[in-house]
Amino acid sequence: MLFTRCIFPILTLLCLSVGNAFAQHGDKEKSKECQLTFGWDLVKPYQYLDKNNKVAGFQIELVEAIMKELGCEINYVNDEWNQLVEKLKVGEIDFMADMTVTEERKKYGTFSEGYRLESYTLYVRKADYNKYRAMSFTNMLRQGFKLGLTKGYVYNQMLENRRHSEEYAGQFSYVGNNSENYERLVAGEIDGFLEDSMVAGYTLRLKNIHSLVKGMPLEFYTGEISFLFSNKTVDLETIKKFNHAMETVKQSDEYKKTWLRELRN
Repeated sequence: MLFTRCIFPILTLLCLSVGNAFAQHGDKEKSKECQLTFGWDLVKPYQYLDKNNKVAGFQIELVEAIMKELGCEINYVNDEWNQLVEKLKVGEIDFMADMTVTEERKKYGTFSEGYRLESYTLYVRKADYNKYRAMSFTNMLRQGFKLGLTKGYVYNQMLENRRHSEEYAGQFSYVGNNSENYERLVAGEIDGFLEDSMVAGYTLRLKNIHSLVKGMPLEFYTGEISFLFSNKTVDLETIKKFNHAMETVKQSDEYKKTWLRELRN
């Protein structure tokens, strides 16, 4: 995943407003003939199960707004990211979010138009912050820095080059869900991990380790991300209609406040 997931400092205000505004879009009846299965992994506050065991979050509200505009019913499948990718390849799910465009993914899926930008911040133990803050990422690797990544994610080209090089390949380790890297960092199993700033702020407070972990002044920009549809189950006409519905939703004031304002600051 090219986890550009972004920074939204006014979290409480957005949580109160996003659902209400999106719900006003596309007051259309859902067609029983149009059903799509959306695969999602746990990434609070983008997508998660609420106290009523209902799928919720900023990204879920966006997907549901698009599907309502499209006039389709939506079904949900939860799994780890890399497992969802495998399910999409064989048609067990119809589409996923947070997908960076790559030639490899085009072999089994078709991308929607882009819907937001993505970047990652490097997080380290707060005790090591001063040690690393003046270093470039390459110099950190030369010092033996061990980085935790998530299986199936696609990162920016510089990082992709480093993690596939023989010189540094042994310094990267992978988990099924990035949430595991928080504990691994505190335990000293890795020296850092990459995370969307909004997700990290939420998770560090949830795990009560915000006093132990700190973000570095290093951003890994991955660019625009899209939805990816399985070539096994979704035809081009449906994707075209999805893009049209998404464009309608993107014109809403709430979309612009939630997905664009902080990305452009």
